[in-house]
Amino acid sequence: MADLARLDLDADEQKRQEKEFQEVINFVGEIDSVPVSPVAESSLHSTISGVSDVFRDDVVLPSSLADELIELAPEKKGRLIKVPKVF
Repeated sequence: MADLARLDLDADEQKRQEKEFQEVINFVGEIDSVPVSPVAESSLHSTISGVSDVFRDDVVLPSSLADELIELAPEKKGRLIKVPKVF
């Protein structure tokens, strides 16, 4: 594992890392052994929040916000806004 990560570990560090890695693997095994039953997504929301009907249909509404923002931009080309380089 250390070779794949290109870590330069001495023998003692390799042993320690191997032990810690094995502890992580064992812990994952413990979690994997916990029995869980499938829960429907709709019942999960009401169980957590106490609200039962949290879904609604998506509705597209007209908006002129994009046009307004483009008009406010100091530098633009058509519908594109020129911004300073990040890097």
